[in-house]
Amino acid sequence: KIIYASPSNKQLLGYTPEELQGIIGFDLVAPEDKKMTIHTLSQLILKPGNVVTVEYRLIRKDKKIIWVEATGTNLLLDPSVNAVVVNFHDITEKKVAEEKLIADKLQDEAMLASIGDGIIATDNEGKITLINQAACNLLGWKKKELLNKIFVNIIPMEDEHGKIVAASDRPLTK
Repeated sequence: KIIYASPSNKQLLGYTPEELQGIIGFDLVAPEDKKMTIHTLSQLILKPGNVVTVEYRLIRKDKKIIWVEATGTNLLLDPSVNAVVVNFHDITEKKVAEEKLIADKLQDEAMLASIGDGIIATDNEGKITLINQAACNLLGWKKKELLNKIFVNIIPMEDEHGKIVAASDRPLTK
């Protein structure tokens, strides 16, 4: 049960501190996150002084769901507190951005997988950051053997006479 809630909860959750006092904190957790949240925070009870951090969704008074990052501290053996203290802050924007990034990445990967031509992308240091299956098939390598490797060190270049061009002399390096 919540025995104290700071005034900042009004802005974050829409509840006054008085409205939160006496309710079970887990009742504010979104149903899909309740089991994980209860499990994570229950581990906190087992070790006095222990601290855990967990991300989950809370349901505001207006029924809007927000993401929070909560840090729970077991202060049950501290006579002046005698409670588990949970501090949390809103990370909804961060989670929405992460989800969009993942969705965009999956879409990009699906598009690249469907292209018949070999595609290799590198960062500004020449490290392979992305390679599609067609490129792997053409080169005879597995994706995991190429990712994060320096392109010019992995894939040789020959001059017009069939002689290997030194990595330092390749146009890509220059």
